[in-house]
Amino acid sequence: MAAIIRPVFHYNIADSIYESIQAETSLYYYFIGRVSAWDTDAEGNSESDPLFTIPSTINSQSFENEVRKNMVTLKQITIQDIAFCTRRIDWTSGTVYDQYDDTDESLGTKTFYVVTDDFNVYKCLSNNNDAESTVKPIGLGNTVNGIPFSPFETGDGYVWKFMYSIPLILQTKFLTPSFMPVPRQAKNQFYSQGSIVSATINNGGSGYNPSTTSASISGDGTGAAATLQFSSGIITNVVIEGAESLATLADATGDGTNVTYETTSDHGFNTNQYVTITGTVSDGDDTSSFDISSPAKIVSVQTIADDGIAAFTVTSTIEDAYISGGSVSAKYPVGGIGYTNATITITDTDGTPGSGADIDLNLSSPGDLDTEQADIETYAIDGGISHIYVTNGSSGYTSAPVVTIIGDGSGAAATANIDGAGQVTSIEITNYGSGYTYAVASIATESLVSGGTAAATARIIVSPFGGHGSNAPRELFADTLSMYSSFDSVFTHNNIPVNDDYRQYGIISNVLKFDTNAKHNTATASAGYKLEGAFDAEEFDADEIIYTSGHAKELQVVTSLDNKMLAISLNGSEPALGDVFGNGVSSFTVTALSEPNVNKYSGEILFIDNSARFESSQVQEISFRSFIKL
Repeated sequence: MAAIIRPVFHYNIADSIYESIQAETSLYYYFIGRVSAWDTDAEGNSESDPLFTIPSTINSQSFENEVRKNMVTLKQITIQDIAFCTRRIDWTSGTVYDQYDDTDESLGTKTFYVVTDDFNVYKCLSNNNDAESTVKPIGLGNTVNGIPFSPFETGDGYVWKFMYSIPLILQTKFLTPSFMPVPRQAKNQFYSQGSIVSATINNGGSGYNPSTTSASISGDGTGAAATLQFSSGIITNVVIEGAESLATLADATGDGTNVTYETTSDHGFNTNQYVTITGTVSDGDDTSSFDISSPAKIVSVQTIADDGIAAFTVTSTIEDAYISGGSVSAKYPVGGIGYTNATITITDTDGTPGSGADIDLNLSSPGDLDTEQADIETYAIDGGISHIYVTNGSSGYTSAPVVTIIGDGSGAAATANIDGAGQVTSIEITNYGSGYTYAVASIATESLVSGGTAAATARIIVSPFGGHGSNAPRELFADTLSMYSSFDSVFTHNNIPVNDDYRQYGIISNVLKFDTNAKHNTATASAGYKLEGAFDAEEFDADEIIYTSGHAKELQVVTSLDNKMLAISLNGSEPALGDVFGNGVSSFTVTALSEPNVNKYSGEILFIDNSARFESSQVQEISFRSFIKL
């Protein structure tokens, strides 16, 4: 007898990766690299030629080493950047959809679920004997025996179970013509603020100086802050707030759709935050001023560049905007967003600091994260009867026969429907019951006057473990992980903007900090060296090779400014103070040096792709989205 691998095996692998990213037991990063132009292809085309063929990736250690050598910049993949995905199946009128069947060994390849143009996902529990679906499922379902979100029947005889809605942020990141994201409330924060609602003081400690004591919040979310209140050196209250960033405005540019504001310092804002701007912004075509003191949503951010200017962009209909001074603040909602775990740390910088405080943070309950989705999962019936399929309707019944459900669960009940010929046409479930792993339907027989017996038969389909809707990724065979990241501004390494062009990207896990055995654990990283010396920017071009005497050490220039540059090592050599690097025309002595953030020869590279030339800049965002089927 041949062994089998159950489909859930692949989902479990995806789930374990998801869990490791959520818990940060493993750290995953997108990387970009290769600043050198591709060699001409086999037809003699250069990379600027429209007919150029991008070189294929090679699954070899030598190719991996080459990719590592060319690595420049890394950005962490957070839990907000990953989603379970499955095949996208759009609902289309006139299509015959498959129905869920617990005995169908090829269910994972069937069209037994749909996503509508409302971005609602439904599972088909009955296709009305292989009829065409002509009525789009809408809504959240019926309430049956006090249980909401129960399956419902549409006018074409189909029975559907509402599974989930695809949140806007997941649509933006992960919805494609081929794939759709499959969230689960217990794992995803996209439905909710995931906020910290309060703090419990188990012990207020003693000896704290209110003027030197502060609180900081850490966890897997963002934007929570806390203010402490004291009495006689004891912490008596913790006020949960939203973290706030402030910046001074320098300029504004509007195009009728968005306004981009420049700030004189690195603002620390994030996409999707709301900012409040004090002062006024004027339209160059109109002498009137437009007050934008009401919150405006940030659609993109640009961190500080070498010229000392940062920027952020908000949606606005102002054109040709300008501003003379002014300030801006961005604040997270009270309690922050995206938390599933959080801790508070008390710090007293007084010479004789206080001690002994023990404080727990309380998060919004799962049901509060999103009432609809949380309740769908909560109300799923484990071991409920899913559908009763008539296998033989017989004929001659003078009244609807009694249907008895026998199995290892309890509470299920159903009634039969007959037509004018006394044939059982369908069986309607009146109570789904619970706790069934198997069940059979016994339909009462009836002796016929003409002789013989009316004896209909039916087969019961039992819901998956946990019930329909309890674990959408598992139920919809979401064995694909999608990872997403965007490089939406010029990345800086020690105040050097990394704005070269690139031709490779990929995913690497558990890369180490440079010159240590500790995992790198910050949001971004550079694999390049910052070199300082006496030279002009134009003496060394981006992508150029510079070297010491006899080419003992070779580096490639990524970005060159006056008296400083960012360069990557090509042959494993490490530059040192006093080294003299040149290009055959100009040279300089290294007078100051900053090492890379990471050791690019550490960690596991999981995915590599060669690409046409691309670049990230103040005006261009580069996004990566990878689908990995496990």
